[in-house]
Amino acid sequence: MLLRMTNQQFDEVDLLIKASPTRSDECPTCGAKPIEVAPGITEWGDSTYHYLDEDHPCDCERQKALFRHYLLAHIPQEYMNLGIDNYYGDEDALTAAETYLKKWPNFRKHGMGLGFYSKTQGTGKTFLACYLARELVKRGESVYYVYFRNIVSTYELPYEARKNEEDRLRDCTVLILDEVARPVSEAQRSLFAEKLEELIRFRSNYNKVTILTTNLTSKELDEIYPRTYSLLAAKEQPVKVNGNDVRKEGIWSVNKQLVENNESRPLV
Repeated sequence: MLLRMTNQQFDEVDLLIKASPTRSDECPTCGAKPIEVAPGITEWGDSTYHYLDEDHPCDCERQKALFRHYLLAHIPQEYMNLGIDNYYGDEDALTAAETYLKKWPNFRKHGMGLGFYSKTQGTGKTFLACYLARELVKRGESVYYVYFRNIVSTYELPYEARKNEEDRLRDCTVLILDEVARPVSEAQRSLFAEKLEELIRFRSNYNKVTILTTNLTSKELDEIYPRTYSLLAAKEQPVKVNGNDVRKEGIWSVNKQLVENNESRPLV
């Protein structure tokens, strides 16, 4: 069950849609627009989308609702419609994610998250994190996806905007920290270490779930962010994601086929 949005959240999503290739008045999957059946009243008509060489009936209202909630969670658009049948990575890592979802009420109660680790790029870490994010959004959870390096820009915002962002990072039920990385300078390292510890300590104290992806080993995380890693170690189940860069090995051809066949994946 999707969360009911506040007026402020609706306004935020409207701004995000303006920056999206999807128009605000159309279905994000089939492109259909609602039909006016009476003055000021619209309904979605019957429409289809083409996928895997077949036409499928489109639930435009559901697709639009998912799109808006995924945008609110800041889930990247390229991951909104990638289901399990689009996963080409480590099966053991996928099993760990699915097991996590099956036991979600217990993990949520104790604030337990997952940490997806791989030494190489493109193995499916972000895919799995976004898969969890989508499924938890659909269960009515407050989810927020953040690219790790963007956190530093939070502290360069004007006071009110910074406070709002800090509150969201602290208070969301599930925080996705994608691509936790080495700081690029000593000054950034000091800032990251301080602010990241404050954030994770608060979330740990109040049993807020944090899910992260990284190319850093546990040893490297401990060396770079020792105080933060100590907090995470008590709340994170590490999941190693083995494999090669699937983006280089075949994703381009899959996407090219979608374009050539005029196909659309539905939001899942």
